[in-house]
Amino acid sequence: MPDSDNYSRSIVDGKGRRYYASTTPDYEFKDPWEYLWEVIVNSKYRLMQIIAKAEGIIEPKALIRKTLILRAVAEFNELYKGMLATDLPPNLVALLSTERKKDQIRLTRGMGITAAELNAFIAQAGKSEVV
Repeated sequence: MPDSDNYSRSIVDGKGRRYYASTTPDYEFKDPWEYLWEVIVNSKYRLMQIIAKAEGIIEPKALIRKTLILRAVAEFNELYKGMLATDLPPNLVALLSTERKKDQIRLTRGMGITAAELNAFIAQAGKSEVV
């Protein structure tokens, strides 16, 4: 179940503008799929809640919650398929098979990756074999 209240905060600046900030949970020892599911489903659910509220869609609460959860999960499933199919830079893939810090530094020196590549890396690292 989405638990967006644990990771999302509404912030109002000095001019009355509202911003929404999300934090991610500690995931050092977490299964990559569970981490991605938790972060993505929660953020999508929260965004849909904000949009529904702004559009005045607030009742019936139970039906709205169920619908938003189902939609957030469906969107995650599509994103996850794409993450698993994403081609990763060779040095990033090689990182998964090295344990020496010196090799890790060499492989990542000067490397830049996008947020999409980072999510794909996390997803693929959780699989027994990188796609």
